[in-house]
Amino acid sequence: MNNGQEKKLYRSEQNKVFAGVCGGLAAYFGWDATVLRILWVVVTIFSVGAGIVAYLIFWLVMPLRRDAAAWGQGQDGYGPNGYGQGGYANPYGPR
Repeated sequence: MNNGQEKKLYRSEQNKVFAGVCGGLAAYFGWDATVLRILWVVVTIFSVGAGIVAYLIFWLVMPLRRDAAAWGQGQDGYGPNGYGQGGYANPYGPR
C-alpha cells in the first residue's frame, strides 16, 4: 500500500532532536516520534546504556534524507525552508 514507491529508512532532517534517528524511525514505521523517543530513553535506562550504542550505530548507518521528496511535501509538516508552510523564520509565525 505504498503506491509503488519503495519504503526506505532515512534520518529525519526536520523531525530531529539530536541526529534525526528517532524521527526517521518513526516516519518509517508510521509512529509518533515523541512516543518513540520516550520508549528509547526507557529502554536505554533499563538496558544500562545499550540504547546509546544502538543510537550511535543507527546514526552512522542511516543516511540523512536530503532529496526533494522530503522537502515541501508536508510529510513532516515543514516546507522547503524548514519553517512550515508559511515560510517564516520565526517558528511561531509572523510578528
